[in-house]
Amino acid sequence: MACCGQKREGQTDGYSRSIPLAQPAPLPTTSHQAYAQAPALPAPTGSSVTLLSRHGVTTITGKVTGKRYRFQGTGAMQAVDRRDADAMIATGAFERVWG
Repeated sequence: MACCGQKREGQTDGYSRSIPLAQPAPLPTTSHQAYAQAPALPAPTGSSVTLLSRHGVTTITGKVTGKRYRFQGTGAMQAVDRRDADAMIATGAFERVWG
């Protein structure tokens, strides 16, 4: 005696029934993913600190040095001259993560 699944296996209607699988869409990066995927930075020297951007792409000029810093998006990190860091943190757009 055959069970239900075995009966169906033997029945065909002459058509191939292969269903193509769609590739999953990439998930958008959220801020917590950006923090986890941020590249490791070398340890800062005594004259710099590492800041993390809390906003999207940002270009800011250091108040003391006049150097232009460009952050590529939320979670982007880079070394910043220690003399410029406090003013940048005071804007609320950056956070000190190292140094």
